[in-house]
Amino acid sequence: MTTTACPTNDVCAEPVTFFLVSPTAQTITVNNALDNVGSIYVNGAPVLTGLGGFPNRSAIPVPAGAFALSFLACSTDGPTIAFVIYDTFLTNTAYGLTVDYDRTFHRSGK
Repeated sequence: MTTTACPTNDVCAEPVTFFLVSPTAQTITVNNALDNVGSIYVNGAPVLTGLGGFPNRSAIPVPAGAFALSFLACSTDGPTIAFVIYDTFLTNTAYGLTVDYDRTFHRSGK
């Protein structure tokens, strides 16, 4: 995933990406801590930026079908980064999300 959300002079972690499948277009809630200027992306497009605080309760719109959900944590106040993603959204049966194993393991359907 390519991101441009990390401003010059900030310190950013490598993004963490989940490859998922949603049964419907919906909004999911993900609790996270992305230091003081984090961003969340769906299929490489920013949906939430400038996140700060501990924890954030982020409402993220996701499409029906396969999608990539990425988190980027950045710090504006030094070389340490707080980066936490609470994964309970993955097991929330109301969302019905499943892992896109082909993309996760780069199998291309094989």
